[in-house]
Amino acid sequence: MAVSLAQFVRHLAESGLMSDEEIKAFQAALPAEKRTLDDAQPFAKELVRQKKLTPYQATAIFQGKPRRLILGNVAFSLSTKIVFLLLALVGGASLWMAILADMGVSLLVTLN
Repeated sequence: MAVSLAQFVRHLAESGLMSDEEIKAFQAALPAEKRTLDDAQPFAKELVRQKKLTPYQATAIFQGKPRRLILGNVAFSLSTKIVFLLLALVGGASLWMAILADMGVSLLVTLN
């Protein structure tokens, strides 16, 4: 089933990956053939091609699950912190390991 451009844009804005202004500016700069109203796939492909979204992000938004991106990042970050807290309690991790893990997770979540 094709997702309309309006639905895709609404989900993209809900995800917080792009602001409404960024989306409107991007749409205005696109050629007409990539702004079809009944199918968002050309628009999504162009966002990925121009590196505005990753393929994973575009797929999640295309499927209508923009919150999955946010919740997945939060769950990943918290679970990593819990693992290192437990390792620190039993003496299996140093403070530096915990700091490096936290920074690594922060970078991964930011880049996602």
